[in-house]
Amino acid sequence: MKFLTFSPRCCANLGIERPSLGLGSVLLLSLLLLTACSAPNVANRSQDTQAAPDGAPPSSAEGGNTENWAESLSQYENGVVEGEAIAQEDGFVKVGMLLPLSGQHRQVGQALLNASQVALFDLGGENFKLVVQDTAGTPEGAASAAQAAVTAGVDLIIGPLFSTSVEAVKPVVQAAEIKVLAFSSNRNVGGDGVYVMGLSPHLQVERIVAYAASQGLRQFGVLAPETPYGQAVAQAMRNAVDRNGSILNRVVFYDPASPDLSPEVRSLANYDGRQSSLNARKQALEAAGDAASRRALARLRGIETVGTLEFDAILLAGTAQQALSLAPLLAYYDVDPNVVRFLGTALWDGTNLGAEPSLKGSWFAAPAPEYWTAFKTRYAETFGSSPPRVASLAYDATALAAVLTAQATERGLDPVFDDITFTQASGFAGIDGIFRFYANGESDRGLAVLAIEREAPQVIDPAPGSFENLIN
Repeated sequence: MKFLTFSPRCCANLGIERPSLGLGSVLLLSLLLLTACSAPNVANRSQDTQAAPDGAPPSSAEGGNTENWAESLSQYENGVVEGEAIAQEDGFVKVGMLLPLSGQHRQVGQALLNASQVALFDLGGENFKLVVQDTAGTPEGAASAAQAAVTAGVDLIIGPLFSTSVEAVKPVVQAAEIKVLAFSSNRNVGGDGVYVMGLSPHLQVERIVAYAASQGLRQFGVLAPETPYGQAVAQAMRNAVDRNGSILNRVVFYDPASPDLSPEVRSLANYDGRQSSLNARKQALEAAGDAASRRALARLRGIETVGTLEFDAILLAGTAQQALSLAPLLAYYDVDPNVVRFLGTALWDGTNLGAEPSLKGSWFAAPAPEYWTAFKTRYAETFGSSPPRVASLAYDATALAAVLTAQATERGLDPVFDDITFTQASGFAGIDGIFRFYANGESDRGLAVLAIEREAPQVIDPAPGSFENLIN
């Protein structure tokens, strides 16, 4: 299998002549600050579908092969080395990167590679090399790519993208005793040296429920797609409401492929029951026939239902497009968005939902947008297109590896990519804010809460700047 390696600061199209946005410098400072407490340890140790749960929307492109993506990387000029084997160069730190650079998901893979190259340009040292392997977007391709990276002598692996590919890679990396920073958001694939970089659904749900509870909302409902992702969100909701002393009264699943979601929304809203209550009241007033009853009956004209709902907040656990379909239906079936708060997840991030009146004022949890906005602008200027939201993971993972390498190099040491380094309680910081890993491979992140507004979402509860004051 062919593979490529490239060093930082040699990419022809990364805007060397343009003024820097300073993103790399800010992130480097954050990483250094958050990892400062680990420096003594390093010095004293020797080197040792539907909305995809993995956060990567499938590309519409099909086909592709290794030669095509290898050719696309020729722009990096002398930073690219192509061949069947790489000599064990003294003084070089090599990090493997496993991406779907051919096949159905190649456009997402290329965007991740682009983001990683931006991180190398910002933060990589001359002794840092990235060994890029194509997984073709399949578990079998991922396992083969991981073996090729191990053969190349990498010290750490970044990727792959999908949870099935992560599972396929595990036996290879465990045998080689190499750690992995995977892009999957499936917390279940972590552990045994694999750390999950993706934003897991339970983190988003816990954040938004905690904020909603702090604002006095105590009764919740969930409207979720009948998918593994939707099931994971619903379970996370059950756990979150318990921790926050709240109640989950209604959980309704819908078929994401169905053209009509009215039955599910109607059921969640208990529309038929509340309409029956209205009809019963009207009949009673009509039977009474007195002046007061007639006045009360007149007040019921134009009203479709009566009675209280079982929730004061609903989590719409799907994509932004699904929220655009569901929110008006909820309003149609007498769930007033001025009374019931609509909630969302980070799948709403990067989309404009403010044009839908029933979604205005809705809340969702996501990484703070500040650094992402700067990165998105720089990426677009560099590569001529907007990055997918998942591209931030590639930047952050590459930046973390590069900074750990730089810290070790400054002390005359080899970098230590081990469990102690990755699980330090203070964590790290990147485009998506602060993050840290646990021994079981799961990650924790500091998320913001945003409100949907007409022009763009607005942060209403900032992301934490450190894990110091958070409950572990």
